[in-house]
Amino acid sequence: MSITTEIISEKLIEDVKNSIKERNSQFLMKLIDDMRPADVADLIEHLDREERLYLFELLEPEGAGEVLLEIEPQVQESIISDLDNKIITEIDGGEIVNMVGETANSFYGYVFKGVYTSEEDAINSGMVNNKDMEYHGGDAIYEDISGPLGRPDSVINEFDKTVIGSAMPDMFGALFNTFTYKRWSLSAMVQFVSGNDVYNYVRFQNEKMTDLVNQSRNTLGRWQYDGQETDVPRALWNDPVGNSDFSTRWIEDGSFLRLKSITLRYRIPDEFLVFRNAEVYFTAFNLFSRSSYLGYDPEFAYSYSNVNQGIDYGLMPQARQFVGGFKIGL
Repeated sequence: MSITTEIISEKLIEDVKNSIKERNSQFLMKLIDDMRPADVADLIEHLDREERLYLFELLEPEGAGEVLLEIEPQVQESIISDLDNKIITEIDGGEIVNMVGETANSFYGYVFKGVYTSEEDAINSGMVNNKDMEYHGGDAIYEDISGPLGRPDSVINEFDKTVIGSAMPDMFGALFNTFTYKRWSLSAMVQFVSGNDVYNYVRFQNEKMTDLVNQSRNTLGRWQYDGQETDVPRALWNDPVGNSDFSTRWIEDGSFLRLKSITLRYRIPDEFLVFRNAEVYFTAFNLFSRSSYLGYDPEFAYSYSNVNQGIDYGLMPQARQFVGGFKIGL
């Protein structure tokens, strides 16, 4: 007689989980043989990924192969809908803002549009900074968004700052995939984050060119002569013009795709030597990453504080690791 759905109780689920943990394959095979396919499917819904994998191996140990695929995407949104005043908070080298209609703790600064290629271009623009200083060849070009009267006024100041990015991703999650063939199994976890912005503070320090501190080799391409086309402004002591001001120049796309882990397992037949069962495995972590981010690693966590999210202060990148092992059941 088959076990009916009514018997799929918490006690049965607990027994199955314990049997999987103890690798008691004989009990599990006998139990499954007595159950209807629909009841087996109902039982599997109560198991986690590793438990399902072991059960699938038992169901078809000599089969042609099987693929288990799980996708866990998550969408996150945090838009401010009610706030009396715009709140601006200073961070190292920049600012974040909380304002109605924008994502909480958004990056707040200028829109960087390039570099004046010549002295003539800078003078003809008629632009000045918030200190009433004229721009010259090699200086940064910022978008003139507004002014005291609500329209562009050829002055780059607080009225021209806007939301230039957010550390909040549009979507993040992971994809789990398991392929089984006879006693072999190959499991992989792919992690992804999409739509988040990162303030590359390390690059800001290494490319601002305002003092005698060593800079990155990217500064070798800085503006140095009239007519030079480049996206790196000129070096300027103490930067009175504001070439290194907080802007989209330092904001980068933090999206990434990473092969977080991949594991190859071989389950040795039951009653191996004096053991009930045994398994050999090999796992690699952080084997492959794909991202346009220029920093060390787009996946980092400097602080639990909300205002420090998405700011790369140069933490140690996640290492590539390789682990091998042998599991035995007494």
